[in-house]
Amino acid sequence: MFNDEAIIRFQTIIDKIEDIEAIIARHGAITRALGDFEGQPALLMLLVAIAEQFHKLKKCCNEELLHHFEEMTLKGYMIFVSLSLMITTG
Repeated sequence: MFNDEAIIRFQTIIDKIEDIEAIIARHGAITRALGDFEGQPALLMLLVAIAEQFHKLKKCCNEELLHHFEEMTLKGYMIFVSLSLMITTG
């Protein structure tokens, strides 16, 4: 189905999402986490890391991905990558 590199990238994305959930749980709400001077940068960096993994997935495994995801879904990932990079670079 997917090669080893794709599986590792998917697992990394899952791990980052779990980290985001833990940060939000620690603060009690996403708004509080985003309002915290440590929580906000941590969440933004995790979003950037997720976006980078999606970008790398597209580069390494585009053909495999196209068979499992609709084109609009992949476009949504690329929009997510762009927005995440814009947020962190100001």
